Amino acid sequence: MESDKSSSTNMPTIEVNSDKSSSKSVQWSVNEASITELNLPSFHVSMITLVLLSLLSSLISEAAPTYQSHYCSDATFAPNSTYQSNLNLVLSSLSSNSSIKSGFYNITVGQNSSSNTIYGLFLCRGDVTTEVCQDCVATATKNIVQQYCPRRSWVVIWYNECMLRYSEPNYFFIMNDPSVSKCTDNTPVAELDGFNKLLAIVFDDLVTRAKVLS
Repeated sequence: MESDKSSSTNMPTIEVNSDKSSSKSVQWSVNEASITELNLPSFHVSMITLVLLSLLSSLISEAAPTYQSHYCSDATFAPNSTYQSNLNLVLSSLSSNSSIKSGFYNITVGQNSSSNTIYGLFLCRGDVTTEVCQDCVATATKNIVQQYCPRRSWVVIWYNECMLRYSEPNYFFIMNDPSVSKCTDNTPVAELDGFNKLLAIVFDDLVTRAKVLS
C-alpha cells in the first residue's frame, strides 16, 4: 500500500489555474516545473488580426477590373473562318504580353492587303501595377468575345484599369473612328480664367514633348 502511494505521488500532474480577471493566466505544473505568463486573450487577438489582414490583402489583389464601356461594330465574321483564327492569335498575343512594363502592346496578324488582317492593342493605366494590368487584359480578352461582342469584327472595351481593341482596318489611319468614346463632366468650373490658363500650359507642354519625341 505504501508503494502505491509513493508511485501516485511521483506521477506527473497538470494543473490549470485561472482567475476571474480580464487577463487570464494558464499555469502548467509538471513535477514542480511550471510554465507561466501565457496570456491567451492577447494571443487570440493577434491571430485574428493576422487572419483578417491576410484575407483583406487577398481580396484587394483579386479584385476584378472595373468595367466602363464597350463598342461593337455591326460587321461580323463567320465562325471557324480565317478571320477568327487570326483573332484568336491576336487575343492570345495581347494576353501573353500584358506583363510588359510599359503597359502598352500592339500586334498585327495577317497580310496588310487582306480583309482578314487584324490589328490589336491594349493600353493599361500608367499608375497600375503589372499584376493589375495582366488581370485587366486577361479579363478583357475573355469578356469581349464571350460576353459583349461575339463574332464582331471591330471591338473596343474600356475598363477603369485598361483598354483593349481589335479591328480589321488599321486604327492608326482612321480619321473618323466610330469607336471613340466621349466622357463628359457637367461640374461647373469655379474659376474659369484660371482653368483656361492652366489648360493652355498643359497643351503647350504636350506640344513641346511631341516635338522632342518626333
